[in-house]
Amino acid sequence: MKENKRTLKFFWVVFFACLIFRQPAHATVQSPDTLIYKNQTYELNTPGPNKQLPLDFSDEKNRFFAIPQNKVMISSGCFRGYVAAWVVEENVLFLKSVKRCPENKNIPLKDIFPDIPHADKIKADWFSGTLILENKQECLSLEIKNGIVLSEGRP
Repeated sequence: MKENKRTLKFFWVVFFACLIFRQPAHATVQSPDTLIYKNQTYELNTPGPNKQLPLDFSDEKNRFFAIPQNKVMISSGCFRGYVAAWVVEENVLFLKSVKRCPENKNIPLKDIFPDIPHADKIKADWFSGTLILENKQECLSLEIKNGIVLSEGRP
């Protein structure tokens, strides 16, 4: 009986301590992909609840890209295990490089796209959606369909 009272007392102390000292939870900011657009470098973001970036989508064959993953997550700021660099050239979205984080080591594009072994960039023709580009000066949105930039605007 005495043990039950101690357990109940402990429970109430912990419960009220949690109520009194509660703090809002904050997630670690993720390492952003980057995109070069009109000679400006932007951090790449996506709107909506899923917040999927172009490499998070599947291609036309409905397969997800096989990006070699670390066996152990080393950084809470990089849950995906990689950061991608993109470029828009002549209104076409290209994947330029993929780096494993946090060690910043290049993953060869041929390891992700074995069908295109000698490419220095990959046309992102699998991606359709809105990308949000942010830097210190401005914020832009790009509407993309099958890797082609259809329009530019302000979010």
